[in-house]
Amino acid sequence: MCKTMSNKVVIIGLGKVGTMKSKIYRSLGYKVYTVDPHKNISAPNHFASLQKLPALQVALFEICTPTESHIEILEKVLNC
Repeated sequence: MCKTMSNKVVIIGLGKVGTMKSKIYRSLGYKVYTVDPHKNISAPNHFASLQKLPALQVALFEICTPTESHIEILEKVLNC
């Protein structure tokens, strides 16, 4: 794994693409946190909203939602 300020990745949206990226990042040694209000997942690193995500030093946010929602989600990420 390359040296970064953090080994944490947040994936927003757990459809096909978000799930695939989650697996890839985990295989590369990243600690993956997921956010998706439409998935009822009982996992310690899954959150129903960005507001419930704990304060983290994150290397990368991946927005894996329908294209028309990207700007709205990016604004929420920037305001957290």
